[in-house]
Amino acid sequence: MNQLDALIKLLCSMEPVKAKKTHSEKLASKTAIRIILISAVLLFVLLVLAGVHEYIGPLPNWAMLFAQCLVIACMLLPMVAICIELFFSMRFLLNFKSWVFDFFNLEIMHDKKQIALLQKYDKVVLEEAQQWLQLKITRINNKIGFLMGNSEKVALFALIGTAWAVWEALTKDNKLMVQSLSIGHFPQNIVVFILAFLTGLAVGAVLMNAMRQKYIYFLELVTLALAKKK
Repeated sequence: MNQLDALIKLLCSMEPVKAKKTHSEKLASKTAIRIILISAVLLFVLLVLAGVHEYIGPLPNWAMLFAQCLVIACMLLPMVAICIELFFSMRFLLNFKSWVFDFFNLEIMHDKKQIALLQKYDKVVLEEAQQWLQLKITRINNKIGFLMGNSEKVALFALIGTAWAVWEALTKDNKLMVQSLSIGHFPQNIVVFILAFLTGLAVGAVLMNAMRQKYIYFLELVTLALAKKK
């Protein structure tokens, strides 16, 4: 394995520092997740009761009352989870300046340790890695541009999809476009398929953008390591 391969392998094992949550924030996140899971289970039970009522036979009065309680719980529990998260978000906003300063120092210390691991490589190897990373980022940018085009095109597609959904809602007895999908609605089907295809492209662009951010971080580390070599 040459030095460039070893350097790239080392870079791939490096990650930017992640924001650390306090004990209370971790507890709040776990509580919110558990509440959401409970709500999902209750929703599943509610769907089962609805299926029994629709296809097997009417539910007795106590079961109907139980189903109504489930509906209320399924609406209230997610709101409780959101309120818990919002409460700790407010605490974060109140201490935002202090948190930004502390996290910036944490980023510096973390990246310094990463850069120190790169110092053992020769300047020529670091410069070659820098060139390859720049080339890789350029290629990803080109692929994202090929998939989605510029921001104006993305906004145009979004407006077309929204306008078509509104038109369907107004002209098809408040039925959405997807609900009116059938063999006899060829134009609607074409629009749905096009929007689904564009959604797939958007998801692909998001994933590629995540890759780009990672390569940008590698490039920043190599650039800082080269600056220390001078």
